Amino acid sequence: MAHFHKMPNGLRISTQTITVPGSTITIGLWGYLDFSRKELFVDWCPQVGINLVRKGIVGNSRLYELKGSPGKKTRVEALASDGAEWDWCEIEFIAAGGKTYTSNPREVLTRRTTPTPLDVVNMLLASWSELTANGARTLTAQFMAETGGGRYCFNWNLGNVKSGPNELHMYLHGVWEWTARMGLRPR
Repeated sequence: MAHFHKMPNGLRISTQTITVPGSTITIGLWGYLDFSRKELFVDWCPQVGINLVRKGIVGNSRLYELKGSPGKKTRVEALASDGAEWDWCEIEFIAAGGKTYTSNPREVLTRRTTPTPLDVVNMLLASWSELTANGARTLTAQFMAETGGGRYCFNWNLGNVKSGPNELHMYLHGVWEWTARMGLRPR
């Protein structure tokens, strides 16, 4: 079955939202032919302010270049000729900037993200249908405690959850996570 991935590293981005610092990203669709050997149709929505260009083929992947401006977000879908959706991903363009602190290839740029408490309550209620309003407010209070009232929230990590070195992650300057015992070296 087809799946979207980043280029050139091949990291699978199926059913995920990825952020793009700057204005351009090239993605691949691995397995770009359907069962009858017809090329899958790639569509995106919304299209306003975002351009998608079909590019060449590398191995078993058809490449696509997307261009957008910061603040623009789109859903990219791979569709069979009968309209069946084979895969999707979301691309969100953000302002370039941020910084990495180690040589780990899984580290992403560190960016400050500052949702308001109301934003957090609304995100929780929208993404967790079983959650009550009181539960959302309780979790938002935890977010406020973990991030200094939202001032120290980075990369939408609302609870400052730690990740391992083999997962996509970010670091802050001078924190214990980039010690030598984890095999990381500060730059």
